[in-house]
Amino acid sequence: MNLRICLITVVTIAISIVHIFPANNSDMVFHTLHQQLFYIPLIMASFWFGIIPGAIVALGISFIYGAPLILGEHGHTGHFLIITQIILYLLITTIVGWLSDLQRKQEHSLLEGERITTFGRAASALSFEVQDIAHRIEDIFKSSDGLKDGTANKDMLGEILRLELLLEALGQFKPAIGDLTLSKDFNEVVKNNLDSYRVRGKQKGVKIVLNLDSKGCPSIVESDEILSILESLVSNAIDFSTKGQTITIQTKVGSDASTIEVVDQGSGVKKENETKLFGPFFTTKSDGYGLSLSSGRKTLRRLGGDLVYEPGKKGGAIFKMIIPRDPEGENFNEYVKEKVNHRSIKQ
Repeated sequence: MNLRICLITVVTIAISIVHIFPANNSDMVFHTLHQQLFYIPLIMASFWFGIIPGAIVALGISFIYGAPLILGEHGHTGHFLIITQIILYLLITTIVGWLSDLQRKQEHSLLEGERITTFGRAASALSFEVQDIAHRIEDIFKSSDGLKDGTANKDMLGEILRLELLLEALGQFKPAIGDLTLSKDFNEVVKNNLDSYRVRGKQKGVKIVLNLDSKGCPSIVESDEILSILESLVSNAIDFSTKGQTITIQTKVGSDASTIEVVDQGSGVKKENETKLFGPFFTTKSDGYGLSLSSGRKTLRRLGGDLVYEPGKKGGAIFKMIIPRDPEGENFNEYVKEKVNHRSIKQ
């Protein structure tokens, strides 16, 4: 701001100096040039600071421009032109200043609206997450037979129900502000890609079925990397299965992590290969590169999870993707802020 004021002052003084000296010699050619140059500081002041500061600068420039000419010998016609020019200075300043003030008010309103929208998105997203936690608490409470005190047991269930109703009411604002959620239900990810898995399985006569946790399979971890690992596991399971066999994709939810399992009925992994299974470039396929399992484990461990193998009870192989429900080593408040702001910018 101080730099802008200094710039306007310097430009005004420079034009004033070259304006006043020729005025003593009654050289109107210079005055015509200078009266146009004075628009520069006028527009700068009005645009940067608004109508009132712009009007103050306009009055000062009008005095600097008009006083030497009015005091000179230019006759009534000259005086009329000078007054007309001063009126134009004030008019241009008023218009530019008004438009500048209007733009600032609109920007302020947009910013305030964006803040309210961002808050709404955060509230909606958090209500979805907390509602999921409330359902889990209720399930755990009921499965553990509740509290020994019957009255306290009833009160506890009443408070859980009240919390769920409040969160459901808060979630009603969701349609108005978009479909932002912090976590992804990997049950939906599996369902959305099931058709493509079945097309590949059908080509080999292999059936693919789902066994999904009814409570969902939520995680805040981004789904793209998880989906890529899952596709590799399903593809491997199809390659090692024979016609008539079944591959099962099942999910489980825990307090700290969700699990996606790919279970096949193939020949399984030989005992001597189990320790080498996740090593880079290890493969038993003639056309394989031995990178999918090693890179998949590396990715999941970076996210705070893991990729593990265990033999099936009746043969075959089970590969488990352990996916943390919260991002590993990341500040949760910063994660929420980034997620909400990112969605607001996109829209």
